[in-house]
Amino acid sequence: MNSFIKTIAISIISLIVLSCTTHKSNIDDGVVYWVNSYKTQCVGVAPMQCMMVQKGNTFSDDAWTNFYNNIEGFDYKPGSIYKLKLKVEKIEDNKVAADASNTKYTLIEVIEKKIDLRLRLTDIWVLERIYDNNKTELINIPTLKKMPYIEIKVSTKSVMGFDGCNNFNGKIGSISEDKIEIKDIASTKMMCMDMQLTDCFNKTITLIHKYTIEDGKLNFKNKNEETIMVFRKVD
Repeated sequence: MNSFIKTIAISIISLIVLSCTTHKSNIDDGVVYWVNSYKTQCVGVAPMQCMMVQKGNTFSDDAWTNFYNNIEGFDYKPGSIYKLKLKVEKIEDNKVAADASNTKYTLIEVIEKKIDLRLRLTDIWVLERIYDNNKTELINIPTLKKMPYIEIKVSTKSVMGFDGCNNFNGKIGSISEDKIEIKDIASTKMMCMDMQLTDCFNKTITLIHKYTIEDGKLNFKNKNEETIMVFRKVD
């Protein structure tokens, strides 16, 4: 009799353990996700705006991926980077609506929320000073009829503007709170009476490595942390 009771007890415990194990495989508690400070254009069932996320305790500026789901209980506001703890639950296929994800994300906790300082770059900036290879100011900017400028859009990682003679556009490579890479510059091919500024502008913009923003001024620096271009924010 005692042996029979022991057998029944072991069977019940085994069923409980199996049940817990099965439940645990469907729900993953406490997964850390980072959410970027802006959304991006993406295509799900139709064109839409997607949040961008990374999974893990740390994040990289260049490793964001599109997120096509909703996070229940999360009130997303653009402009800040979020560190979240989420419950991630796999839903049985026969309970998933057509064209819907079989993964459910639910907010457990907002671990961290910080303003994304990179977004300060998003604006139109008019050139005030530019320096040549001799580290001397190249031109007296106010005498120009049309001011050179750069328009920066962090959310699309793009730049465009005017170099003193031609319109240009390009891409932002890596970007952080104090570093930026501008690359793949393409421009129109007009020739102007004085190409000194244009030539210097197009060469200098490829040397940008760091930046600071102080009192409405955008200061671009090279790898030696020497100021090479200064822009002011358009009012």
